[in-house]
Amino acid sequence: MTTILILLSIMIGTTTTEYKIDFGIKSVDQNWFVVNDGVMGGLSSSNSEVLENSLLFKGNISLKNNGGFSSLRGPKNNVNLSQYKNIEIKYRSKGQDFGLRLMEYDAYYMPYFKYLFDDTSWEWQTVKISLKEFNQYRLSDITGKKMSKENLSNIGRIGIIVSNKMNKTVVVITHNSAIAGMADRVIKLGSGRIIDNYINTKVIKPEEVVW
Repeated sequence: MTTILILLSIMIGTTTTEYKIDFGIKSVDQNWFVVNDGVMGGLSSSNSEVLENSLLFKGNISLKNNGGFSSLRGPKNNVNLSQYKNIEIKYRSKGQDFGLRLMEYDAYYMPYFKYLFDDTSWEWQTVKISLKEFNQYRLSDITGKKMSKENLSNIGRIGIIVSNKMNKTVVVITHNSAIAGMADRVIKLGSGRIIDNYINTKVIKPEEVVW
């Protein structure tokens, strides 16, 4: 499926202050880059182009080879957005909806926060939402957690993602029991047999892992 998205600006703010990203040839916010599902063996393709006063993101999503997403990422900033309340985005799109992501971590398997914006059938729209409406995801699965001020205090990147992936269960096999603390369910093996199988009622955050 082909998706086309043009971004004019992304503004995060309160009633008195704002953090704004403008796009275009005269903007300083030009160092956004594409990451496709090829990092996981997928076959999706996309590219971006800086226009006079906007940024064009265009691509084809493929579900082959466990693929299904194309993304556009801003620079690594580690910005504190905890004082902000809302986010406003000016865009038009055609093909399907897309997600605006606020990421604390770069690794694809780490949790991030996302809000879904609708396809506009190539009509310009300005949409303003509360940051409280962002949901936490781990890969393509929603965790049920909302954005907190603690999460907003260290946003590493802002990005766009277009995905056709269905919800999937992710299995991580490891000898490091500390990593198991991040899992929803833990299955322990010994001598080729299951010796324990339980729901983790106290899932820890990645930064709480003791290596």
